[in-house]
Amino acid sequence: MLHAGIDAVYASWAVVGADINIALWLLFLYGLNRMGHHQLVRWGILVSLSLVLMAYGSVIPAANGLNLLFLPMMSLAFVLFDYRQHRAKLAISLFMMGCFLLLEFTDYQLLGSVELQEEADRFSFIANFLTAGAMLYFSFSTITQANYLAEQRLQQNAQELEQQNALLSKTNEELDRFVYSTSHDLRAPLLSMLGLLQLLENKKSHEPIEPYLNMLRNRVHNLESFINDIRIYAHNNRLPLAPEPLELGKLVSEVFTTHRYLQGGTNLDLRQEVNIGQPLLLDKERILTILSNLVANAIKYHRQQHPTPFVLVGARQEEQQLHLWVQDNGPGIDPQIQARMFEMFYRGDERSGGSGLGLYLVKETLEKLGGSIMAESTPGRGSTFHVWIPLANTQKAPSEAPLSMRG
Repeated sequence: MLHAGIDAVYASWAVVGADINIALWLLFLYGLNRMGHHQLVRWGILVSLSLVLMAYGSVIPAANGLNLLFLPMMSLAFVLFDYRQHRAKLAISLFMMGCFLLLEFTDYQLLGSVELQEEADRFSFIANFLTAGAMLYFSFSTITQANYLAEQRLQQNAQELEQQNALLSKTNEELDRFVYSTSHDLRAPLLSMLGLLQLLENKKSHEPIEPYLNMLRNRVHNLESFINDIRIYAHNNRLPLAPEPLELGKLVSEVFTTHRYLQGGTNLDLRQEVNIGQPLLLDKERILTILSNLVANAIKYHRQQHPTPFVLVGARQEEQQLHLWVQDNGPGIDPQIQARMFEMFYRGDERSGGSGLGLYLVKETLEKLGGSIMAESTPGRGSTFHVWIPLANTQKAPSEAPLSMRG
């Protein structure tokens, strides 16, 4: 349009008509590009503009500086074709150089002595110079930006690869520890039961059988609990999130009912303070895993000599997250144990008989949900485990509020 305006000012009406035809041709190529013919449009733009420059250069004075546009035109080839299309960039560059050399070897009279302008003018040279500069700036800016974005992608890919490698290393370490500890913890109760069976075989006829049966029953329950922990571990790692409308008050009551008859649980005051009226979109199985393990630990390690032992489960919504807590007035947790209690197969007390997976499962489940956990405990004064789980628009109806999980 700049050239058309200058040509109109200087009454080069034939050139104005040519400029309009070029604009219409570029508009046609734009339509093809919108239709998805991107490769054809790239070739069409560069080839047609090269031919137009060669034709114009043959009929206007060389001093107008039209030949200045060949170099930025070649730079456009490196913008329009990607880094894999080396042959296309080489071919179009050679074609443009050929057009320029034809003009040079014919002394800018490729079409003979036809002249649309008899004399060169300063404004045409300035217009061509500015156009060439703008095209070069656009080309180099685009290439620079592409290099910057490519570098950013490389850095992002490197970070993702580093994170994946760290996760893979963590998974391999946990798998090695898992296989070793699982084989040991499965073998120990089986050997214990085998020993009890041998005692039963060798017992005297007048000795009561009930103590042996009770010990066998306890070993079976421990083994069943351990296998269930392994099932939950596999379930949490393999299955995707499954949010559903969940009434937390009812779920807490179910957990209390299930764990009330654990050893010493009948003497505890099981309380709940769930200050949430409407259902929340949550993964029921995973929330159940978290609550069950925390409540079971609180019951298991309560102080039997305490006059009023209790376990309290509380819940409230805090903006876009759910805050759960499990509190007890038990013996508390030693700081050295607190530092490692979320590790796989860690037992603070080897005499506890647990699998060492409970709190680890809580931590892994919360990571899957995008949540977090914090423990507050003072030896001799009890413990409180705080859990935060992200939510999304839980005040709306379930159909309008898909669960959003943070990583």
